[in-house]
Amino acid sequence: MDPEIPDSVELHISNNNQSFDSYFWSPILLISNTTASLYEVTINQIPIGVYNHSIIAYYSELPVFRKLYATTPENIEYFINYECSIIPDSLELKSYSPRGLELDVFGDISAYFRFENVKSQVHRINSNCFECFLFGLPNNYNKIIFLMTELNLGYNYTPYISIHPNGGEKEVFFRPEPYFNLSVTDNIIEAQRYPALGYDVLAKLSVGYGPLFSFKSINNQYTLPFYFQYSDEGILSSDFYYRPISSKDGVTKYIGNIDYLYETNYNIGAQDGPGYKYILNSLIHVEDKSFNDMGDKYNFTQEISKDNYFTVSFFLTQTSILGPFNIEYYNTYESTFPFGHSLSDKRGIVKFSFFTEPISYQEGKFIVSGYNGTKFTEGFKIEVESIEYDLSAPTFEDIEFIHLFDHNYILRIKLKSKYEIFKLLIDEKYYYPVGLLNGTLEEPTFDFHVDLFNPITEILAYHSRELILMEPYYYSINPLKYFSNPKFIDDDFDIFNITFSKMLYYEIDVTNRTVGNILYFNYTNINIETPIALVLFDPVNKFASSKLNFNDYPTDKLWYSRWNSSLELFQIEFYVNSLPGKIPYGLFFDCNNYVPSNSLSNDSQLRVISKNLDLYGPIFENLSKFPLEPPLDIGFNNFKQKQELEENEYSLGYTFNIIDEYNGFKEGYITLRNIDDGSLYNFTLTPKDAISGTKYNGSYAIKVKLSTENCVGAQFDLIEVKLFDEQGFNSTFSRITFSGGTSSANGLSNPFINYLNNPYLLSVYFFCPTPIEDLSNPNLLLFEIVNAPNETNPIDVGSHNRFLEFKVIAQDKDSGLKKGQFPIIYVATTNLNIYECKNITSIDEIDQFTAQFNYKCQLPIGYGYPFGMVFQLYTITNNGGLYSGFTTDDLNKAGFKYKIDRTEIIMSLNYPSIAGTNRILKQDKEIWIYGRGFSKVDQVSLVLPNKTKVKVEIDKNFKSALKLRNLPNGLSRFFIEFTFQENSSTQVYQDDYEIIIGNDIDNTPDYEINPDQVCEGKPKCGGPSNGYCSSTGCVCYSPWIGKDCLSQTIIIPDIDIDVNEPMANISHNDKNVIYKSIVSIVSLREIDITGKIVFEKKFDKWNYTKLSNESHLYQNDISDNSNIKAKLVWYENESNVTFANQIIHMNPSTIKYTIDIDKYQFKSRLNSLELIMSASFESSKTNDICSSSDFGNTTNGDNSI
Repeated sequence: MDPEIPDSVELHISNNNQSFDSYFWSPILLISNTTASLYEVTINQIPIGVYNHSIIAYYSELPVFRKLYATTPENIEYFINYECSIIPDSLELKSYSPRGLELDVFGDISAYFRFENVKSQVHRINSNCFECFLFGLPNNYNKIIFLMTELNLGYNYTPYISIHPNGGEKEVFFRPEPYFNLSVTDNIIEAQRYPALGYDVLAKLSVGYGPLFSFKSINNQYTLPFYFQYSDEGILSSDFYYRPISSKDGVTKYIGNIDYLYETNYNIGAQDGPGYKYILNSLIHVEDKSFNDMGDKYNFTQEISKDNYFTVSFFLTQTSILGPFNIEYYNTYESTFPFGHSLSDKRGIVKFSFFTEPISYQEGKFIVSGYNGTKFTEGFKIEVESIEYDLSAPTFEDIEFIHLFDHNYILRIKLKSKYEIFKLLIDEKYYYPVGLLNGTLEEPTFDFHVDLFNPITEILAYHSRELILMEPYYYSINPLKYFSNPKFIDDDFDIFNITFSKMLYYEIDVTNRTVGNILYFNYTNINIETPIALVLFDPVNKFASSKLNFNDYPTDKLWYSRWNSSLELFQIEFYVNSLPGKIPYGLFFDCNNYVPSNSLSNDSQLRVISKNLDLYGPIFENLSKFPLEPPLDIGFNNFKQKQELEENEYSLGYTFNIIDEYNGFKEGYITLRNIDDGSLYNFTLTPKDAISGTKYNGSYAIKVKLSTENCVGAQFDLIEVKLFDEQGFNSTFSRITFSGGTSSANGLSNPFINYLNNPYLLSVYFFCPTPIEDLSNPNLLLFEIVNAPNETNPIDVGSHNRFLEFKVIAQDKDSGLKKGQFPIIYVATTNLNIYECKNITSIDEIDQFTAQFNYKCQLPIGYGYPFGMVFQLYTITNNGGLYSGFTTDDLNKAGFKYKIDRTEIIMSLNYPSIAGTNRILKQDKEIWIYGRGFSKVDQVSLVLPNKTKVKVEIDKNFKSALKLRNLPNGLSRFFIEFTFQENSSTQVYQDDYEIIIGNDIDNTPDYEINPDQVCEGKPKCGGPSNGYCSSTGCVCYSPWIGKDCLSQTIIIPDIDIDVNEPMANISHNDKNVIYKSIVSIVSLREIDITGKIVFEKKFDKWNYTKLSNESHLYQNDISDNSNIKAKLVWYENESNVTFANQIIHMNPSTIKYTIDIDKYQFKSRLNSLELIMSASFESSKTNDICSSSDFGNTTNGDNSI
């Protein structure tokens, strides 16, 4: 019996041999409360032997000398006895890459192997491949990755791995083809640079949008070609990216960036047999002025309010006044114009406020950063004396995972705290009180929807700026509870042990379309609810990054398995639009555990055919601006003649063509900005807006009309473009954000690829004939919340009515307010959570200098709870090129309502709202929806496009997620209507989340198309008297036959017909050479997807009918409702017949079988039929004879004949 444990103890470990002390780690305290403590003791790599260790618990209140030297009855001692010995093993190496080194889903050239029967740690792993490195996987699996460089292309050897267990040696070899093949050569054509050679100095269009190159590769030997970039100084480019953009007729086009970090020659090379060759040489120097540094740090000022908002101001430099900057304060907010721009000035004055939590004492760090690494970093302190501060930490009472679908779970967390818990940080994502399920913020139960494709590593709970780290260990002693991610499989489950796998279509044609496919596979002893996701290799994004990063992998690219109960197999339905060739993929149990397609059977491989594939978005051609020249270069009288004037209005803009040769342009937008006052002009385009042309090549124009009265001159820049094609690929350009990073990979989809030598083309100028002089900024006369909440009538941010209505009156008495431009209201709550309100319901012109702007905006669910929110307003613009903006502090000092206090905001919990659903297809009868507020939902109806409502059944209700079943057939899209209880009444609400149903994948395979045939013979096709050559091979003139038209048909006058079964006996004696052939129908069988026979009918008794001397009919029953008919027709003379809309030439002395199977009922729609026929041929002569294979694959069209 264990001794009684005192309430408070300290642990010390000792052993029977002090020389082993280094193997024992000190006890680690895992968790402790007022009555008990939980420790972890680790013994690390101890030598072989027999051990007797003791663990001693000391009373913590004992004096130190009594703890260490005195034998006291207060000490409690535990004994551990064990033996460490060698367990013999029969370690083997086994390859799991049957085809050798192949491209895998990560874009690595790799192979997989495993240590089999291992019972100890493996040391001394050797390899003859110095360009390889090993990557360990679970369950003793390993991945060997071959790093292609220009230094190893000349090697020609077979890589191997060897180990030396217990003095022996085990080896595993990996076939090197094709990546070590010295004959592999890339035939590179049409290499070119953008801008074209000759432009050696240029200014970047924007961050990451530098010079590019492209080339075409004629290579069908491998999917992953190798290219590199070197400078003349021997420096390998670190910022080098390339990716495929199109493929046509076996030729793949690539695009890449030219590194411009050094002013030098850059050489781009490709593999060429045992070595490499340079395909492009470029000298380039780039002036990078797209986003300049921020202003002087010493201009940074700060103001702290007792109302928990913090106001900062600083200057931006002239060239980056309207550029973006990042704000960091525990969270990050990327500010883009007009946020923070409070006063137009040549210095670029930025001033804004942010909201903090109410705490008694706080030290924080506030960072503002711009492009090129410029940062302002300021520390600050806020003191609020009215609140007593207690350092006691919140505790985790319970943590539960509820599985919904795929890797989607509800994470239900119950906490207890002395103060309000206002946010949690789960790994790198913040979660807010909108997830409150029940309770208060001091004792809350939260429901958060998490995707465990990336398992959770840590949870941090915030209260009063206190940060509590909860690692995935124990959080409760009584009862004993610990945090761990849910698992459907044990740690020792062998995920590579797939017992069966097969692709529905081994080869698919994605020419000008996206095509579906299905992978079937099976495991033994696995939970059929286990989420397994298929991830396809992405040739577009992989080449533009160093590695696929599954920590932030987009979950919409994960294709999840579902269990097919009739087949007793997992199946994954997915869609493909990729480059031609073999496409690798992986089956992922989570981001760390996966099975590569490299290790699966040949039946599971996927090959793509594409005759013309376009992976690049639409681009501009014939781009021209009007007016053509900057006005400063010419006088007004000359310039006036070039302007487009209509009733005192001046037009400027662009004409251009949008080109997308294969997929076609679908939609896009273009934004122009006045860089002096920041005013924006947005243009949305579709093919319907084309002046002429088609979606493949259309002519367009965008135009801004400006008044020539009461104006000032200005420069307008193209600052943002995004163009989509019909397949979803886009081309993007931006000058207003760097949230996508500053990598040169950004520029690999640039719609201005043809204009990289002319950044000035992206600017167009307005010349005002009589400019006004306005020295004053616009004024704010009124900022009012029309439906302002108060303590007795608070806003409920948990309800369906979260609207705020604003009234803003602005005035400019000098030049007047600029038409077409309006200020944006920014609503800010804690954690840099900023919401833009710009839904203007009306603009009322009060007089020629004054206008009223009316807004109505719906706040996000839970926004501002529990601390409230503050307001800011940017920017009011006048005709004189000036603007004004107003921070929270400005609104406060002007006497306007600048905040909603915490006493004016509540959050209800039972108003249903949808945040997302699982992916569903037309065949599905169930759907998961998740969000919040489902606790009191009584009824759910589907609202169809024709407004019809269909009730469905609630199968499961987890309060923040619902599973609905019995969905009707034929759905394409619908909304959901809830009937629920709230405030003692029944309410009905239709959510505005539209659910769109995906299409089922057609599992009826297409027939394989016959390859082009080579015409044979000397002369070819027997010469012009015997036949001619076509794409299907030689076409012969009678009586000539065969692949070379050099054989003749043996004329047989008659055949013997069997009246008992459909069998023809052909005998002939020709010049003492005897020929004999028998053809008959044996059986019919149904085969499932695994190749197993599920039904077989052997034919023995037939009903015979003679139709004519040449035609004979046989009939037989397959089942009660199904039968088979066989018609035999003998052709004594040459003839033509029509079958499947094709003309088939019948030679003399041939027989045609017509088989008709009527009303056969398959046991599964994935099964297939096999008709078994028997054929034999005898000849007394062994030379100068032929078989049907000598005629080639010469039918027109397909192999269904």
